[in-house]
Amino acid sequence: MCHLSLNWISILENVLSGVFLAGLLFFLEENVFSIPDLSGMWTFVSTTDETGYKKYEGMKLTFIALLWCEGNKVYGTVEKVSEVLNGVNRRYKPEARIHLKVNGKITRNIFSKNEAILHFEEKGLKRESSTEQKLIINGNEYMSGLFESTVANSKGKVQWSKGDSGNKFSA
Repeated sequence: MCHLSLNWISILENVLSGVFLAGLLFFLEENVFSIPDLSGMWTFVSTTDETGYKKYEGMKLTFIALLWCEGNKVYGTVEKVSEVLNGVNRRYKPEARIHLKVNGKITRNIFSKNEAILHFEEKGLKRESSTEQKLIINGNEYMSGLFESTVANSKGKVQWSKGDSGNKFSA
């Protein structure tokens, strides 16, 4: 009979340990390893490293983005506000800005930095295009990564920072 009660105590200890461990993992997932919220105003700069149109090599484009998140899904709108090409800085007037739609997803990583993959649909002056960015999320204020675009088959680097950096959306 004593042997039987020790088994019940052992079972009870295992159940309580399991409940404690499940609670701890839930707390860590929701509070420590949660999906970052990228919602808000961002500025990003893309630098073209490779392109099918050599004139665009080294071009820097600045955009402002307004993002919102639903879980790990990302949605938003973007405006192209300026470009630097061959040392000439050109700011777009609000009425002449190109608008883009963005959607994507956030991948939560436990042992490395979280990532985001964003897809942009641009309705340019001459044609529609698509761009994909693969970003590493560095905290709540900064992201960086690489892009590939159907615009002149271009590839390069992109850096995001939280806020509008003095740029405003067109009215």
